Amino acid sequence: MLHEVLFALSGHSGGVFIDKGDGIQVLSDVPFISPSEVDQLNKLCKLGTFYRDFNNFIRQYGGHLSLQPNDKRKSEIHGLYLKSFCHGLDKVLEDYRASLQRLEMEILADPDLTISHLYRSLFQYFLLFPALSAMVEQIKSHKAHGCYILDIVHKHSNCGQPSVKEAMNKILHVCHDVLYKQLCSWLLHGSLFDPYKEFFIQHSTGQTTGVTTETQEEEDYLGIMGVTGRQLQKALNMTLPDTGGVSHQTFSIQADLLPVYIPIRVANKILFVGESIQMFETDKKPATHKKGSILKNHETEFAKDLYNLSLEPDFNNMSFEALIDKIRTHVAEHLWMLVVEDSDLVPHLKIIKDFYLLGRGELFLTFIDHAQNLLRGPPIGTTEHGKYIKLSNVKTER
Repeated sequence: MLHEVLFALSGHSGGVFIDKGDGIQVLSDVPFISPSEVDQLNKLCKLGTFYRDFNNFIRQYGGHLSLQPNDKRKSEIHGLYLKSFCHGLDKVLEDYRASLQRLEMEILADPDLTISHLYRSLFQYFLLFPALSAMVEQIKSHKAHGCYILDIVHKHSNCGQPSVKEAMNKILHVCHDVLYKQLCSWLLHGSLFDPYKEFFIQHSTGQTTGVTTETQEEEDYLGIMGVTGRQLQKALNMTLPDTGGVSHQTFSIQADLLPVYIPIRVANKILFVGESIQMFETDKKPATHKKGSILKNHETEFAKDLYNLSLEPDFNNMSFEALIDKIRTHVAEHLWMLVVEDSDLVPHLKIIKDFYLLGRGELFLTFIDHAQNLLRGPPIGTTEHGKYIKLSNVKTER
């Protein structure tokens, strides 16, 4: 009898335990099973039903992924994050399989064990499996995709049950492997390898991303004399030589894919670093690379830091943002050297000040002296802004 219970706990029906479509249950008319035992057995069978559904979900969505377009696959949930989620879920279920194996050894050693012993040994899973099932159902019902899966797992990990929290964090840690690999590719090489459109940074399509322009400018502040990263990039595009018709790709943050525990300010820093490196990788002109890589040959160091951060069991927001700030600082310093020092930005600004901001008043005084005859005459059809010239005439006569 106990061996059949273990068989049902493994997600299989047959004999005393049947499945009529609403989960595995024990037959109610078995004469040698008391009503109290039927209630305990049905509760144990719920664990078997959960376990069977988890295995079906893993087999369906955790298998091989194809990069070829498929209409059927497009209508279903798919992607690297979903596959990693299935892998993490399978790792969590390893403890349950080990518990069943241990119970089987105990039953072989002592055939007189009761159903209550099984119930007590598996009690923690009566809390864990419903939470895992609710998370899986949310992923299926919402058709969760990409980094949105991280958001779902993170929200379910905020609970007061230690066993549930530990299992959710284990799944989240496995899913973060994909995130860190994409971050490493984007932050260190400016490459966005995202065949399933799962990363929270995507090619810009001109649509609203949920992040306002004011927020972008404010959060993208680099701390270098009031200049933002986007302003530096715009200035850099004006000073770079012609690239032979090569146009720079633009990227934006997809708010629906951004995990809730990664602030917008950090996402904008990640966007700035990747865009800058991608721009330098596109422009292979010697003038833009005469001082080496934009990261100043720190790629190995930063890759090691990202790897060490990915090994931590829990996601540390402070350490994560500190590392992003460290990479961003190197990129910003390189852009500052290129725009301000190599391109002699200060003399150009001084010229603008002298000519357009009255830095040298004698230039405008000379202009007024030479334009006296023109300003005193009546406005004609070929004179632009006639009313302003007329106003100048009145001021001059006074």
